[in-house]
Amino acid sequence: MNPGDAFGSWTLTGRTKPSGKSLLRECECACGTKRFIKPCSLKTGATRSCGCAGLKGSHHMHSTATYICWQQAKKRCRCKNDKDYPSYGGRGIKFCRRWDKFENFLADMGRKPEGLTLGRADNDGPYHPDNCEWQTLKQQARNKRNTVYLTVGGVRKPLTQWAEESGLQHVTIRARLRAGWSHEKATQTAVR
Repeated sequence: MNPGDAFGSWTLTGRTKPSGKSLLRECECACGTKRFIKPCSLKTGATRSCGCAGLKGSHHMHSTATYICWQQAKKRCRCKNDKDYPSYGGRGIKFCRRWDKFENFLADMGRKPEGLTLGRADNDGPYHPDNCEWQTLKQQARNKRNTVYLTVGGVRKPLTQWAEESGLQHVTIRARLRAGWSHEKATQTAVR
């Protein structure tokens, strides 16, 4: 059991507390409630939430793609044992406090559209309503730390997008840039 592991609506925080002969694990419910719980109750499913799932108005979306997307983004930013933490939380990417409650995330982002993923407009910016949008896998692939951007006519786009729009191969544009061509000449000159 590691920080970030999910058991129903509970997510382990990493804090522990002794209780008799056992060690209780602190968990945070999807609604934001925190409690110390026996590990066996989590593993067996004896406790699945703080009780919020039975309350009127609860979102009942724990197994939806939207909820899973929210939970994974939160883990990448906050759980040091998550495999993706070094590329997110480990390099300073924050998950906004407003989104600690799934209902707030849902209100800001809406349900996850089919075929889209949660992406950040600024790849170095936080998971925050002002920086997040539902993106295609193509958009996600273009928004990485190693993406090469070119500015042509005052417009900044990924090199691969300029290649797609100009009909040139991206390797041709890269070769031209290495040869010292300007961004504009490299993307706008037809191949002879």
